[in-house]
Parts: sequence; C-alpha cells; structure tokens
Amino acid sequence: MSLGGRPPMSRLPLERTTDILFGSVCIEEYNDEAKSFNVKMQELGEKLNTELVIFQLVLSNPYDILSEIIRNPVFSSSFVVMLSL
Repeated sequence: MSLGGRPPMSRLPLERTTDILFGSVCIEEYNDEAKSFNVKMQELGEKLNTELVIFQLVLSNPYDILSEIIRNPVFSSSFVVMLSL
C-alpha cells in the first residue's frame, strides 16, 4: 500500500496568481508545510509497518524530484528522456 506525500506547493500557478499579498513570489511556508507533512507520513508508515505485519506500506514522496524539476528544468528534460528509454 502506498501513502502519498505532498509536492512543493509554493510555486503552483494557482497559488502564485490568486494570492494578492505575496504577488508572484514563492511562498516558502507552503513548502515547509509539505516537507513537514512528508516527514510525518514517513514516520507513520514506519510505525504501521511494524504494527501491521500483513501490510507493506511505502511513502511516495514527490517533493524532492518535483522541486529539482522546478529549480532546474534543463535537468528534468534530460531525466525524463532517460526514464523513457
């Protein structure tokens, strides 16, 4: 069974265009919340794996790879090509 983590959320187009107070800048508080959520989900998954031996839980954490794609789009296009081979 897979537990879903949170992606980086500060650069979502909807958030950047609708939040008048911050304008079009990244809102790092959103990223901090996503990272905190992912840590808690990882801990929960580890705890449940020890308690529920019938299940194998894994966390799908998209934060790091999506953050890298946002920061370095050139890298991400090369990475996608390598994955598709």
